[in-house]
Amino acid sequence: MLYKALFFLLTPFFVFSQEYEIKSDLVEIDTEENKLIYSGKVNFTSENISFQAEKLVIMQESEEFLAEGNPVELSYVEGGETIFGISKKLKMISGTIELYGDAELTRSDTKIISETIKINLENDKD
Repeated sequence: MLYKALFFLLTPFFVFSQEYEIKSDLVEIDTEENKLIYSGKVNFTSENISFQAEKLVIMQESEEFLAEGNPVELSYVEGGETIFGISKKLKMISGTIELYGDAELTRSDTKIISETIKINLENDKD
């Protein structure tokens, strides 16, 4: 089933214990494979993480988020500091963010450039 228009999704994001919002130009809901496919201008926003991409696939059973773009632009807050990243692909699952393909991560005055960068996020403590 295909929906054309701006689509909003606001649900619990259990992997990172945060709620999130996704805006996109187009969304496909695949009930057979239990996944959501966002495309066009995709914006993901949560309390500490945001990114822009051209495509985002959410595998609902595994809570795996796979984004692609030229580039995917990431920002997240850790310890009160905003960290920026770019890459061709982004994967979020189980408290990690992985950047693939010409990945760059900038924190303060430090820039990391690699084919792949894996970020272990801080656990939320209530």
